[in-house]
Amino acid sequence: MDELRSPERGRIPCEGGSPISIIALFSLAGRSDAAYAALLLAHANHAETDTPTTLVRIVRPGDTTLPPAPGRGDAVRVVEREIDAEPEIAFRADEEIAAALQQGRLVVLDLPGTLIRHEALRARLDAALVPVGPTPLDEHAARVALSTNSLDTPAERAVQAGWASANSRPPAPARLLACGRGGGAHAAAAFNRRLGIGAAPRSLPVAIPAPSREEEAALFDGKPMPHTLRTGAILLAALDAATQNPQANAAEIAAALGGPNAHPIQRDSRSLSERLRDLSDVLDGIADGERPTPADLADAPVLRNWSPDTKPLRIVTGEVTGHPDFPLGRRIWTSDLYAADPAGGWVRTMSRWYRLGEPAGAAPTSH
Repeated sequence: MDELRSPERGRIPCEGGSPISIIALFSLAGRSDAAYAALLLAHANHAETDTPTTLVRIVRPGDTTLPPAPGRGDAVRVVEREIDAEPEIAFRADEEIAAALQQGRLVVLDLPGTLIRHEALRARLDAALVPVGPTPLDEHAARVALSTNSLDTPAERAVQAGWASANSRPPAPARLLACGRGGGAHAAAAFNRRLGIGAAPRSLPVAIPAPSREEEAALFDGKPMPHTLRTGAILLAALDAATQNPQANAAEIAAALGGPNAHPIQRDSRSLSERLRDLSDVLDGIADGERPTPADLADAPVLRNWSPDTKPLRIVTGEVTGHPDFPLGRRIWTSDLYAADPAGGWVRTMSRWYRLGEPAGAAPTSH
């Protein structure tokens, strides 16, 4: 089960003791990742707090609307508006926010990505998210957004400082949200490193895994599975922590939620078939003479005091650091070992790469 160090209902209240009320997602490329994440947040909020939620989707002509969901009910209300002109989008979004708040509802907005530049709209928000899909093209779009949409530039920091000095609420900092990635908090950390944003307050220590067809269909039908709601609860807790400290980076948010040296805040949720597909790709590469890249090993947990071992099949046992599912220093037995190069300092199990530290029985190094 996903581990989450937070208050008893899984949520951390914002400054002043109230949970966040307005979350917006801004789509950079396509709308499916944002639509899924928005529905996930809406249902998870209702499940965690019993607060009714309104999901407001602003679509442009030609955008796909959500399928009808008779089973959803009014606890999670979906409002979709087709609008083309950007000034009108911001105006209508503001109207929908006011109407939902008046009824005591949390608001989740799913908006076109260009609205991220609308500072007055962002000043209404508690949290602003930019979903980023799993492909290299998705990550390229995020890098472009960082440089062209003023998400992490001197101009953006000046805007934040200007609003603060004027004694008014500053625009919500936009944070990138890794979507379609199995592997839990470890996948989020790898995403942050690839985009070079680990030290900037622009990411979260949480990744949304790619849902199965059944899981996605259940969410769109208004009947999310328990696993889906757990993912949403972890994301909400991370957003609450980020709202309390807008300048916190992903590592600081993870620490506030109980990681990384206690239990991870989000476990590796890949299915067996996903793990086997990943392993198949790796073994094909090894057969062709490929070896793990520096990036592969930088993202890998470390085994110390390790030695080969067997279950019915060959494994390695050791004290692990940086594993998405186990605390620092836990002695573990890996899953089945498929490839190993002790001289090269690595092994590949069914689930992941491991870097090899000192083996069991090694003489201590002197400094």
